[in-house]
Amino acid sequence: MDGAVGRRGRRLLDLVSRSGDEPGDGDSRSPSLDDTGRLVVFETAASNLLAPSPVGAVSADAGDLLLADLGEVAPDGTAQAPSFARVTVQPDGQPASAPAAGPGIVLDGSCGGLRDARARCGGRGPGPPRRRARRHRGGPGPGRIHPEPGSAAWSVVAEEYPVSVSTTDLDLGTTPVGGRSATWYTTVANTGDAPFVPGSITSTNDEFQLVGGTCRPDAPLLPGESCTIEVAHAPTAEGLATTEIVVAERDHGGAEVAIDVSGAAGVPSLQLTPTSSALGPSMVGVPTTARLVTVANLGVVAATVSSFSFGGDAGADFTVVEDHCTGQTLEPSVACDAMIVFTPTTNGPRHATFTVSDSTGSTSSAVVSGVGEYTPVTGVARPSVAAGGRIEAGGLGFPPDSFVSVRWSGTDLTTLIATDARGEFTTRLTVPAVLTAGSHHLTFVDPSGRFEPVNSPEFLVVRPTRSGGASPAVSGD
Repeated sequence: MDGAVGRRGRRLLDLVSRSGDEPGDGDSRSPSLDDTGRLVVFETAASNLLAPSPVGAVSADAGDLLLADLGEVAPDGTAQAPSFARVTVQPDGQPASAPAAGPGIVLDGSCGGLRDARARCGGRGPGPPRRRARRHRGGPGPGRIHPEPGSAAWSVVAEEYPVSVSTTDLDLGTTPVGGRSATWYTTVANTGDAPFVPGSITSTNDEFQLVGGTCRPDAPLLPGESCTIEVAHAPTAEGLATTEIVVAERDHGGAEVAIDVSGAAGVPSLQLTPTSSALGPSMVGVPTTARLVTVANLGVVAATVSSFSFGGDAGADFTVVEDHCTGQTLEPSVACDAMIVFTPTTNGPRHATFTVSDSTGSTSSAVVSGVGEYTPVTGVARPSVAAGGRIEAGGLGFPPDSFVSVRWSGTDLTTLIATDARGEFTTRLTVPAVLTAGSHHLTFVDPSGRFEPVNSPEFLVVRPTRSGGASPAVSGD
């Protein structure tokens, strides 16, 4: 990108990424223009746009966010050189070296466009325009740039958008020395707000072989997406063996995740089937239909089932609800059954390792997965209400201990409400006096994007009568 932006209402194109008549000495991209056409925030790798030059302040692979003030256009249509201020600064005013990307400008004082309503908007009503720039991943706290005295009140806020990746640890069970286990897979899920781009995928123990999967170096994993890594165990000696599968971004300071994988070498006795089970999507906190799993004795002597267990970050989301195996001694070729359910504790893809062990320490494992969803339901207490009166609204199925933005239909007016530990709320809202008479609804929006906006049932807004006040059915009480 050459940093050029158009001015609103002018047939003019300005090269923003320039110092005097010299263009920036590095790439610039992702401009975001305010509604006046005068302010633009953008990513840049250029080092000559600010004086003094920030030599050594930003690493070669780190981004920098600059705010450019393009100034006024001269009567002859020429534009002055822009003045710059750095957005990506530490609290002490020094440049930040953490990568930054995707700047945006918020053009009003509402909370609707902000990711963290509690941190930025809690208890505040509409105010002067606020500008925001997104940080690609972690780093110093938010930096603020203020205008010259006497100018309009605004600020640029750099907010952190960290990469967050979840994985599933694996237990590959028991494999004979010199043989190779079945192929297992582990899932890498991007649960953050910024892309995750693997630069390398490695195993720290050569006994554990990476044999396939959909995760690829340099293939971006966007927020909400997942990929798989397939692994097999080829033991060379008796006993327990472990490895870490490390998935790391290539960039300096990039994210990295390590997946713990274990396996035993010996004579296997138990076999758990199926080796992978997808228990389907479910509303957060609501269990799925139980799924059947089978444990069979593959050995030549009797084996006693000692325990079931779930491992991994989402292990607590899965439960054995019927167990006809634990404590049972299985003769060769004999099997027993158990039932498992998935009860998601949060939204998004959830994965775990399901392991059965016998009394000798031999194990067999399977991968279980599911998807948690927030499916909110809302309602209002009365079908009609007077403009300026109060209406009671409630909901369930929302993220617990969180904030939800409520917007009145036909307006830009929003209100923040809090949910309780069960993801429920009941609140009384004042109906804006500016609402026109007729049918309206409330729209509930998650500032963090964990569920799609949901509308309440419609209700009727009436104008209060001047002579006798509102009728009891539309009272403002």
